[in-house]
Amino acid sequence: MTAFLRIFFLIPVGYILAVIVAALVLMIGSTRGMGLGGPERVVLMLVASIVVGGFSVLPMALAILAAEAWRWRSVVIWLLIGGGLGLAGWLLPFAPPEDYAFDTYVAVYLAAGFAGGFVYWLIAGRTAGAGFSTGSASGRA
Repeated sequence: MTAFLRIFFLIPVGYILAVIVAALVLMIGSTRGMGLGGPERVVLMLVASIVVGGFSVLPMALAILAAEAWRWRSVVIWLLIGGGLGLAGWLLPFAPPEDYAFDTYVAVYLAAGFAGGFVYWLIAGRTAGAGFSTGSASGRA
């Protein structure tokens, strides 16, 4: 029952919250100093969540499958996966225009990826592969 709850509850909730946190970090870091009001920030947050979620769903699904299969539970693995996704997001065509500071926006995208990876690890990654037996039912290999 533990594996069932993890797969059908913790993993989706962890992914959704990781996307929301990554989009929040991305939005705050990339709109700093623009003077956006409440409604504009809400719309921007929704758009950022859709973009981050849509971009990361396939790579994260593959990473989650690998982590579950090989029981990767380290926070470092999820920080690397998140940072890699953040860096890939910066390299895509919908990245900020070229007149923005290179270092600042790379740092913002990496921070968003790291934050998302950490949140996923905190909710679901710490228990990757838990509940699955390693041997046969009789105890013999």
